[in-house]
Amino acid sequence: MNKMVGDINMRIGEFAQKHNISQDTIRYYLDLGLLVTEKRGSQYRFTEADSQDIEIIMELKKLRFSLTEIQKILTFQRISGTNTESFRNLYLPILEAKKIEITNELNKYNQIIKSINNKIDEIKKTELSSNKRLGVPMSALNILSCPLCCGSLNIDAGTIEGNMIINADIKCDCGYEVNIEDGIYVDKKSVRTKLLNGKKMPTKEEYLASCSHAHVNFIYRGMVALVEFVNKYAKSPNYIMELDNCVGFFLLQYIGYLPRNSTYVLIEYDKERIAQLKKNLEMFYEHENFLFLCCDIDRLPIRKSSID
Repeated sequence: MNKMVGDINMRIGEFAQKHNISQDTIRYYLDLGLLVTEKRGSQYRFTEADSQDIEIIMELKKLRFSLTEIQKILTFQRISGTNTESFRNLYLPILEAKKIEITNELNKYNQIIKSINNKIDEIKKTELSSNKRLGVPMSALNILSCPLCCGSLNIDAGTIEGNMIINADIKCDCGYEVNIEDGIYVDKKSVRTKLLNGKKMPTKEEYLASCSHAHVNFIYRGMVALVEFVNKYAKSPNYIMELDNCVGFFLLQYIGYLPRNSTYVLIEYDKERIAQLKKNLEMFYEHENFLFLCCDIDRLPIRKSSID
């Protein structure tokens, strides 16, 4: 493309500012031959013809042409001119090929959007359709006893749904009293907020934001090894008790292997945390045999020798 003699000359900074593009990008285009600019002394002098070229380059980039493709188009244009049959015969197939490429890419992204929408609908459907309610299994009563005197517990004023105790008052002759509230065995003398360094325990989202992927993967490998160990040495356990600082942490890795008839015992003195875990288990998992104990380890209402 020929430079007009009467064009106003611009230095690279002015040219970059005019077209809202960095000087480094302009230099890169010069190196590739996309811009063909005269150099006077140590300075490039850009003209309106260069402005036309940069506008063509920017337009073709918006059409998703690569720099190699743009170089080919500009080179042929500089030989044949724009409004010629030879240039039109070259340019039209390039545009049609790009249209096919973008159409195929669009179809691919439409398929991805469809798959994402299906995932979203699947999650929402699970949330809306879940009406399961977990409680203290009736079958688990035989392992419960008073943590103070080891005596039998008496259940009064209970609500039972599907062989699970949802609400009840529990007493022992020694004066020990607790409640089953919304399916959780609650020792009110133990209930308190779990703290870490004087602050409320972080949520999973907060925890992930503060630790590295390598750390998470290290923990996950440990969980995988533990799952393999349990599967190897405990084929069909009647009860599994999780004693962990983060209630349900191991369970959510192991639950896919949890035998249907096994009862999983979870212990946590922070009622809010164990209630949240219970809600997740109700909404997203089919297993029903859980014993949620909101209490301290030293006030554990488990009969001696009932769990290995």
